[in-house]
Amino acid sequence: DFVIRFQQTDNADFNTANDEDGWMLDNILIERDPTIYATLPFADGFEGAQLNPAWKWVAPTETIESTDWISNDGLVAITSWLEAVRSGSQGLQMGRRSDGNFAVNALDLHLDLQGKEQVFLSFWMKDFADDTQVQDGLWMSDDGGASFVKVLGFDFSSWTNGYGQLPPLSIDALAEEFGLELSSSFVIRFQ
Repeated sequence: DFVIRFQQTDNADFNTANDEDGWMLDNILIERDPTIYATLPFADGFEGAQLNPAWKWVAPTETIESTDWISNDGLVAITSWLEAVRSGSQGLQMGRRSDGNFAVNALDLHLDLQGKEQVFLSFWMKDFADDTQVQDGLWMSDDGGASFVKVLGFDFSSWTNGYGQLPPLSIDALAEEFGLELSSSFVIRFQ
């Protein structure tokens, strides 16, 4: 009994003359988007037109205090915009499409780390006039995203305007410090 309603509201007719309003729909597709857990080694320079299937752009209801922060105006996109590119021709940008209330974005990387040891994460990051918020950071989950633990905060108040590389982070050490297991459904959340 699940229902999806497409609803349009306006006060003008659907006509080609005078005050016209409306919209059209076509080619609706509903399908299951299965979660893919990448194996190691995993690398992504975001050079494709789409995110690797191990990535998911999600509404971070597990890692924020209020769902008032979730907005449909968030932005996670692969782009060739020069400011987002460190090397190659594409980069990933996270933010908001327009000014207004707060929005929280989360990009989850799903990894199969079962039986792995000495797992390290390194990445390049660039501040684009971002304000530091308590929700900003790196989060981890060992249960497929049912629960998360914040393992590293992002504080851009002292960040350089250019790209900087975080030193390789020991996933093993962070998992142990925060009581997580390297599981077959491990998630690293960039938020």
